[in-house]
Amino acid sequence: MKNLVGAVFRLVCQKRDPGMTSPGVLCVVGDHLGRRSPSAGAVVVVAVLALGPSLLGAGVAHAEPLLNTANFRPALHSGGILNVQRADAAGAGRWAAGGFVTHVDRPLRIVDPSSGEAVLAAVDRQLVTTLYGSFGITSWLDIAVGAPLFWIASGDDPGHGSALEQADAPAMGDVRVGLRATLPGEVAGGIRLAALADLSAPTSTGGSFNGNEGPASTLSLAAEIGGPAWRLVANAGARIQSTVQVADAEVGSALLASLGAVVPVSCGVADVVGAVAGRTAASDPFGVAFTNALDFLVGGRFHLGDLSLSAAAGGGLLTGFGSPAFEAVGRVSYTPDADHGCGPAEPAPPPPPAPPPPPKSSSRPC
Repeated sequence: MKNLVGAVFRLVCQKRDPGMTSPGVLCVVGDHLGRRSPSAGAVVVVAVLALGPSLLGAGVAHAEPLLNTANFRPALHSGGILNVQRADAAGAGRWAAGGFVTHVDRPLRIVDPSSGEAVLAAVDRQLVTTLYGSFGITSWLDIAVGAPLFWIASGDDPGHGSALEQADAPAMGDVRVGLRATLPGEVAGGIRLAALADLSAPTSTGGSFNGNEGPASTLSLAAEIGGPAWRLVANAGARIQSTVQVADAEVGSALLASLGAVVPVSCGVADVVGAVAGRTAASDPFGVAFTNALDFLVGGRFHLGDLSLSAAAGGGLLTGFGSPAFEAVGRVSYTPDADHGCGPAEPAPPPPPAPPPPPKSSSRPC
């Protein structure tokens, strides 16, 4: 196993484009881990394999943009909180399936920098469904697949001479494959960790805004803490993708951070759910307003046995690329033998003690 991990690292790292900023540190660390700890090395192998295809195309600006404005990426793995992935593995052989429906209002507006007025509503509205399924390969490794379909995608016609193509639907989006590797044990305070890798293939059709120019990869770390039914989960990482020119700005690889929470209203019946997700350009963090975004969602989740129904609404707190003025999300998920974190049922109270026997009569016969 050690030799195999090391060989994978050497193969992937040697095949990268020598002219670009490469994952050199990741390769060195991964190769070291592969020699010292096969299980830890395997986690980093997952990351390198997931990031490899998009790293080869990252940093190249394209004249004809193809860029996904649907920045709500549903959590594909079991137990996800809207667009925030949990750290806990599902378990070997356990599976889940479901679908998301997302409505996004005005995720991309081209603004005149001198006046601050919108001159083009490049994407005015999107309605997207995403079907997904996940499966536990081992006790610590899950795989998930998601396929988005754009039913509505509308926007202004950019006109002749523009590299942009008018938003169009129905159309396919980029198919995603995700891996989740839960790290053994807990760190201080009972926090659990997982490495997440997400690869999207350029399968989109129609218009400029239903998918990315080429493969895109996201590598992140999930940290989770929780008690009976409540959860607080944080994700942090980076998305590597091709760079495209949109108006006067370049949009490409990004740094990502998100926070999700579940608070039970009635354990195993209803929860309050919420998520906040932010992103900024990896090349110039927080330097260009157009590439900064901070979105939020708040809603509820209801459990009907193994079936869960969720609904949430929110929007963008900033006006950057892909940050919607309004967003609504619905979800249906099915998880056989679902565990909602309520723990064993409380035992029934003991029966009341039996009443004492009546006192014996002290009277004597005459």
